[in-house]
Amino acid sequence: MIRRELVHYRHERPSRLIEIQDPRTLQLRLVDGKTLTAPYAALSYTWGTAPAVWRTVKANLRERQSTLSYDDLPRTLQDAVTITVKLGLHFCWIDSLCICQDDDDDWAKEASRMAYIYMGAHVTLAADASKGSTFGMCNVRSRSQLPHLGRWGIVNRLSNGDESTLYLRPNILRESIHEGLCGSFERHDNWDKGSSILATRGWCCQEKLLSPRVLHFADTQLFWECRHSARSEDNLFFSPRAHGLADVLEYSLAADQGRGTIQPKRKSTAALLDRWYHRVVADDYSGRKLTRASDKLIALAGLASAFKPLIKSRYLAGMWELDLVAGLCWRRHGGGCKATVYRAPSWSWASQDSRVAHSLAIRDGMIRYVEILDVDVTSADGNDTGAVTAGYLVLRGPVVRGRLGAPAIIAEADNVIAIDCDEEEFTTLVLDDGIILEATLDVDESNAEEVLACLMLEDRWAEHGVLFALLLQKVDDDSGNVRRVGLATKQQQQLSAAQLLALKTMPSRTVTVV
Repeated sequence: MIRRELVHYRHERPSRLIEIQDPRTLQLRLVDGKTLTAPYAALSYTWGTAPAVWRTVKANLRERQSTLSYDDLPRTLQDAVTITVKLGLHFCWIDSLCICQDDDDDWAKEASRMAYIYMGAHVTLAADASKGSTFGMCNVRSRSQLPHLGRWGIVNRLSNGDESTLYLRPNILRESIHEGLCGSFERHDNWDKGSSILATRGWCCQEKLLSPRVLHFADTQLFWECRHSARSEDNLFFSPRAHGLADVLEYSLAADQGRGTIQPKRKSTAALLDRWYHRVVADDYSGRKLTRASDKLIALAGLASAFKPLIKSRYLAGMWELDLVAGLCWRRHGGGCKATVYRAPSWSWASQDSRVAHSLAIRDGMIRYVEILDVDVTSADGNDTGAVTAGYLVLRGPVVRGRLGAPAIIAEADNVIAIDCDEEEFTTLVLDDGIILEATLDVDESNAEEVLACLMLEDRWAEHGVLFALLLQKVDDDSGNVRRVGLATKQQQQLSAAQLLALKTMPSRTVTVV
């Protein structure tokens, strides 16, 4: 109810909705969604590889405003309409039908309000196990998450003479599922590990996080997720939802609309930034796939819009100007490289075609050695949460030259702790004064050898503290600008007092990172 009131207040309803005129015959049509106040269901799914002959385009838009054939829809969309009816709703929203797919202006307009479309939905139907639009949403028969573990059946006879079996399982199973096998529903979608295709798709990230209620159609069974709890059909999984991100989004939308009645516990700015870089970008979004790589920022625009009123800072290609120094401490996590077609400046995680990790928990009290003198990005359409065409960052801080070595050197160096390289490719950076840092390059196979190391930040939360340095390399032109090529770290306990002093007193330099 809260979200519907907020969306109605801003009139940020979908431009079009599918009306189910007759639930018995499934007679459909497209109607103006902005003038309606009735609740609607939204579909989260992947289109798949089949030709999207069912989509709405300019040529059939007018006809569909009179009638939309249920029989012409692929199976997943048919299932969504049928489920909407069974839930007692008369309207639903499906992107391929409600957005005119060959109208760039219409697509851009609806994409910009995606946050409100999913926030305003009464429920989101998530086709987690569907490989595409033609595969359908529902499994043939639901089964337990742990069919291989034993259970005890007690057979008894009811008063009407029928037999009934009561099945008992050890209580330890629930704890095992909650804490081990199923992991965290809120954070990783691993409640039914491997079955959630949507957990791998970029656009589906904000659809799940923004929706007040989600009904997941997995390959084993149904899962329910709302702001209060997450449950499974076999009742083996139950988790009170962690309200961190949910409260952030709830309050964000309320504050954005000037409504003072909804006031969950305020989060510090550092906590909000930490949620963005760790919870949203690193843990969830960056590792997802996109059909169009150019959608990297666009597919996250709804969440960025929800965070913006709370962080109260400029949004810069997936980063926040507020405490940008801490935000720059991301690194490649697993295989990957920079995007081949420009979509973000090199200092933004959005420039990567790989999953990223954020290397520190953002909190108050960290020491910054870098000063941001200027920063800006150029948006493609005037929307600062959407695609960008250019960007730069001017910073001043301690800079020293260094040379990259082979990963094997790490284990051989006397003053460096060996690192498990299963998921990350670490290399060594030997500075001009002989100090060795551990470096993660942004590209799998980089031809970078000589780099600049700019000391950015010191995090003293660890026992002895950790230093972070941005790795830079000159671009191939006469501008004098540099680009980011990686991130280096060093635990202070691995440095002598003289080395630590040398790092912190390196000569300062002003550089422009593009």
